[in-house]
Amino acid sequence: MTQIKLIMTVLTLGLFLFPACVPKYYAPTGINVPLFQEKNEVSANLSLACTADLSGPQAQVGYAFANHFGVIANGTYLSGLTPDNSPRGYGYLLEAGTGYFATLGKNLVFETYIGAGTGKVVNKRTDNPFSIDLKKIYFQPNFGYTSNKVDIAFSPRIVLIKYPDLYDGKKYITDIYGYPILENNERLILNDFQEDHFLVFEPAITIRGGWKQTKVQLQAVYSFHKIPYSEKLNINGGFYFTLAP
Repeated sequence: MTQIKLIMTVLTLGLFLFPACVPKYYAPTGINVPLFQEKNEVSANLSLACTADLSGPQAQVGYAFANHFGVIANGTYLSGLTPDNSPRGYGYLLEAGTGYFATLGKNLVFETYIGAGTGKVVNKRTDNPFSIDLKKIYFQPNFGYTSNKVDIAFSPRIVLIKYPDLYDGKKYITDIYGYPILENNERLILNDFQEDHFLVFEPAITIRGGWKQTKVQLQAVYSFHKIPYSEKLNINGGFYFTLAP
């Protein structure tokens, strides 16, 4: 119980330190860390994610379909508000991956996943509204310790982010209603970017505490990137569930 109280206290502080305010071009999402140990394990995580200016729910699931092989899937929705609490923008990302896992002794686990994702960023600012797609592929190793009471993992994720609309002109960059944006707004967006793809390094620490099948999870993800006007720190926390055969 002491472990759960500590995790919930840190999560609560994180929510106050990172209120939602302004939309961005990119924000790191939570990392799916199932720490599988055997075939037919199922994992799920429901949590709240917060960055400096955005917040929203995320869901993660995983399934070990064979000895040493599993699949994972994630969904994240982040939004921001103006100082007077009116909608300012939002973004979402859907991801899926597959990979290999192995136990190293009784409690140590190594996993590595490759996957891809697709999403959208919508900015409702009256001075420069836009809607733009993004794509990603990622490589994600997980190094973890797992037990009935505590899980701890380190995940150095490498991501390639691409904005396919950026240099295709007004035909693809649209306003929030799906219509091509005005040329002056398009130029404002294009001036923010020197290229349409970015290599990103996103290490994460995941801590879980509780019981064998249900734990409270806290995770911090930091994104090293050069994407303009974007978030770098994601703190998320919620509940993690696992079922083993």
